[in-house]
Amino acid sequence: MTNFQYVNAICGSGKTTSLINFYKKVRMSGSRLVIAQPTIDLMKSTAERFKSELGVSATLVYRETGDFASESAASQFKAALLNPSLDLVFVTQKTLIDNPYFEKANAEKTYLVIDELPAVETSESIQLNSFKHVVSSNMAVVPSKVDGYYNIIRSSDAYRNGFDDIKTDRNDSLVEKLGSLFGAVDSVDMDAIVASEVWDSFVNPDRSSYQLNTHLIVHPTIFRHWDNVILMGANFLDSMLYKAWSTYEGVSFKPWNHATNLPTIHSLETGNRTTITYCIDQNWSQHLNTKHNVLPVIAETIAKHLEGRSFIWTANKSVKDADIAPIVRAGIKAPVISHGINEFRHINNAVFLPALNDTPVHMSFLETYFGIEKAALAESKSFETAYQFAMRTSLRMPAATDAVEIVVVDKRTAKFLATKIPGSSVLPLGVDIVPVVEPPSHKPVRALTGAERVAKKRKIEKRSKAILDTLVPFDGKIAYTRWSSIDNKTAKREDQIVSLDDFAARMEALSNVTLNHKFDGWLMNGAGVRKAEDAYSTNLLMLDIDKTEIKPTEISKIIDCAHIVHNSYSNNTNEIRYRVIVPLTHSCEDALARFVGDSIVAKIVAYAGSRKAGIDRVTPVGIYLEPTKPASGLESDHVFIKTNWTEKSVLNPTDFISELVKAEVEAEIDMARRLETVKEQASLSADDIDAKAAKALERHASTAAGTGNKAFNNFAWSMAGMGIPLDQVEAYLHRNADMFGSNKKDRIKQIPNIMKNLRSGKIIIKPAVIDGDTVEQPTAKMRADIRSIVSKPMMKAAPVVNIKDLMKNLKGRGA
Repeated sequence: MTNFQYVNAICGSGKTTSLINFYKKVRMSGSRLVIAQPTIDLMKSTAERFKSELGVSATLVYRETGDFASESAASQFKAALLNPSLDLVFVTQKTLIDNPYFEKANAEKTYLVIDELPAVETSESIQLNSFKHVVSSNMAVVPSKVDGYYNIIRSSDAYRNGFDDIKTDRNDSLVEKLGSLFGAVDSVDMDAIVASEVWDSFVNPDRSSYQLNTHLIVHPTIFRHWDNVILMGANFLDSMLYKAWSTYEGVSFKPWNHATNLPTIHSLETGNRTTITYCIDQNWSQHLNTKHNVLPVIAETIAKHLEGRSFIWTANKSVKDADIAPIVRAGIKAPVISHGINEFRHINNAVFLPALNDTPVHMSFLETYFGIEKAALAESKSFETAYQFAMRTSLRMPAATDAVEIVVVDKRTAKFLATKIPGSSVLPLGVDIVPVVEPPSHKPVRALTGAERVAKKRKIEKRSKAILDTLVPFDGKIAYTRWSSIDNKTAKREDQIVSLDDFAARMEALSNVTLNHKFDGWLMNGAGVRKAEDAYSTNLLMLDIDKTEIKPTEISKIIDCAHIVHNSYSNNTNEIRYRVIVPLTHSCEDALARFVGDSIVAKIVAYAGSRKAGIDRVTPVGIYLEPTKPASGLESDHVFIKTNWTEKSVLNPTDFISELVKAEVEAEIDMARRLETVKEQASLSADDIDAKAAKALERHASTAAGTGNKAFNNFAWSMAGMGIPLDQVEAYLHRNADMFGSNKKDRIKQIPNIMKNLRSGKIIIKPAVIDGDTVEQPTAKMRADIRSIVSKPMMKAAPVVNIKDLMKNLKGRGA
């Protein structure tokens, strides 16, 4: 028999207050409280409330800097439970569920409170590739209680440490998913279930299936070693946990008698001040957005509707800032899973954009497994998340009287929220979905064969690993180089490796130095080289922002990682100039460093919208003046902002590898298929080639500073894609090098590498930056010059200097 007590109350009803009062009452009798919450931030916030109201210090269990320092969270948890003097312990729900059986001192008087309800079912889709053997050689299956499914178990001759062999692999996403799978298989209180046809295909040696889709279930017996379990959650009786676990025999739920007086429904006054607005009638899904590109239209409509009002917003992680730029610019970003967050309770408006639908396959499985209808499942999953997000606003303050508006995407979600907030109004915003019609190409490009798809996956995996192998972790350090002069021939050079705090302190100190002339100061960069053709590795990115309409204080709304913003020497109120410094957790080479930098630029430009972003330079090999006081001497022109400056918040370039490599490989394959199609067509005449080159030049030519590299590459790839022979592509590049960027010599140096990539099929892709910010359109003179294209002799490639070893040798040396 498994017995649970529960708290069923609305958000903002006082559940935490009830918990504090209960602890105050039972601690005198020697009882202990273990509180499991979903996030470390929520643990800290709740522990602070206990301290401020009762003067007690709680024991917080988590890996980074917990009360047991360097020990793992599991070790800390075990030690805390065995110590009878610790009567108030906070732990993450993940640590609890991973370690539910630890022995406890004073077990019969230890109360486990699960604050905010954990997930009791998930689905995992794992692409295994070269790690397929880790599953197939360690696991077997037995029939499940559901027809057409197997339970995954350990095979009798399994190598028990098979998973441990790859835990050190840096493909963190795969390791995390495999960890969940192995954890479920090894736990007697969890099940890992797979459709029989999926498993049979996966283990069939005659079929090259590397995809494994599993359903993971947590059973209520997982807490059988705890004598007193209290489940606290808003709308508990509508939760997935309650609905799922109520289907088990021998499981009972009863209200916790220390919180029975909490309200279970919002007051009519709360409802009367609430308007729930929806954008479309159709049910929202990521598929719908992909098919019709709905989000940009929705974002613009919502931003106009809420103009002049403060609001919080959230969206799926996969949504790019550029797609919802008007909302990003105007609103305050909040996490999708926002349970327990109180910092936005002064705000009266919220925008909820996520599409959180489970896959149809998983929903069908849950319906069969638990016998719960899909509509009820959806209500307990994605809709409940929308309610929790809405309740981050002033709605969680019962005494508040301001009007509140919650904007959601679809009518279905709006109607659900209205059932939770009686008396609220539901209104349409009136966004029309216009189907996206793809223009038919002149000659369709064929689809990939099965063998080509497998080869593509392997190429992505191999290239990702190759990039990972080049990264050098810097463990909270920053490496950079200082030069005493802008003249490369006479400049003195200093190589530095310092801690995050020391770096910030140095930059802040320099920002208070007054110079007679801008070049009286030193210059710096993270690459350690000053020429684009030199090899380098960097863990410091710098952005030069010149004559922008984006205030320095706005950068923290765009970039959520550790960064510093400081004024340029010539910054003033009429022409805003500043620099952004972004450290990285690893030192990375050119392609990845540029990709990460361009990703940051894309966010800034998307945020800027119609305003001038003023991105002047972002190249990692560019040198930048160190911080200094502005030439004007005015305090209003002086800027030094340090944001999220902790080791935990430093940007990790490994998070960008997948996107970079996928874009590269897909572009290579697309180019190869297009060239394949071109070869099938009749040879182009000289006039055809000239006309196509003219079209490509008119489209891509740009002499604006900072645009030449990308535009020149685009010009080459565009000509090759049109079927122009590569030797003539090379001739056109030489003749028109002066039409790209501000330095013709830099473009000439690019040509050998561009031609090498075109001939090998390798193309480097960067994130798309919103057009129109710094790209200069072709002038009439450029267009007039297009027809006079002639070949010029090839220039030799500049020598390459490898400094990767230098970066490694610098590690551990102080300034």
